[in-house]
Amino acid sequence: MLIKLKKKSILIDLGKGTFFEDAVMYANDKNHKIYRVDISIALEGQINKFLMLKKNKTIVLGKKKFLGEKLVSSGLLGNYGDIIIDDIKTPKRVLGVSDGKGDFLRKIKFTTAKKYK
Repeated sequence: MLIKLKKKSILIDLGKGTFFEDAVMYANDKNHKIYRVDISIALEGQINKFLMLKKNKTIVLGKKKFLGEKLVSSGLLGNYGDIIIDDIKTPKRVLGVSDGKGDFLRKIKFTTAKKYK
């Protein structure tokens, strides 16, 4: 595949070791740069967040139901449709709705509102 590359092609290594060693050597010989996705900065930030949460007991992680809705605190993986909040014990902000994969839903369809008694 590398032999057929045009000069301005972009190569991206989406993981560690996804290019064969001879492909890397060939790309280097032909002056093709291989960019690598690097999550180390994000991972370091996530580790620091968890260490901060461990020291600061005022923020509580967890899940609970409120008025028939499932709430999950930021820092825990929620199920699809769970409402993500900043603190399960004393919530102050709704951060979004979980996509069930560790991210927020980007498009939310609103249907008829539930009636609470």
